[in-house]
Amino acid sequence: MGALEWGGVLHYGTHNGSRIGMHAARACLRVLTRDTNAAFRHTWKVADQLCAGLDQMFRRKGKSVIIQRVGPMFQLMFTEQSAIGNYREYCQYVNRAAYREFVHKLFEFGVYTTPSAALHSIVTLAHTEQDVDRTLAAVGKALDALPGARS
Repeated sequence: MGALEWGGVLHYGTHNGSRIGMHAARACLRVLTRDTNAAFRHTWKVADQLCAGLDQMFRRKGKSVIIQRVGPMFQLMFTEQSAIGNYREYCQYVNRAAYREFVHKLFEFGVYTTPSAALHSIVTLAHTEQDVDRTLAAVGKALDALPGARS
C-alpha cells in the first residue's frame, strides 16, 4: 500500500473498487455458491460430459484432436501432440486451418463457436445435458461433412 501512496505503483481505473461492482460481485458469488456450490458442480458436470463425448467422437472419426481444460473451460486443438504446453508449441504443432474448417462446418449444423483456434470455450450455467447431446450430434455431422471424412 505504501507504493500506491507515493505513486510508485499506479492503481486506477473506472471500475477499480467500485461499490456497485463490488455489490454485484458479492451478489453473483452468493448465487454461485448457493446449495453448496451447485452452480459450479453443474458446469463441471456438463463440461465433463461434453469433453468426454467430444474426445470419443474425434477418436471414432479418426481425427487427431486434444482437449485441454480446466474445469468448465476447454480448448480443442487439432494436433498429433498429446499436450500443448506453451504458445511456441501451439504455433508449431496446432493445425489452426483444420480447426477453422471444422468450426465453419459446425455452423452449418447449428453450433457456434469461435473460429479462432487460439480461444477457449466455456460451459456456463445456461448449458444443459440436452445441449451436450445436440452439440455432439452436430459435431458428428460436421466431421462427416468435412473433406476426407471417414466414418
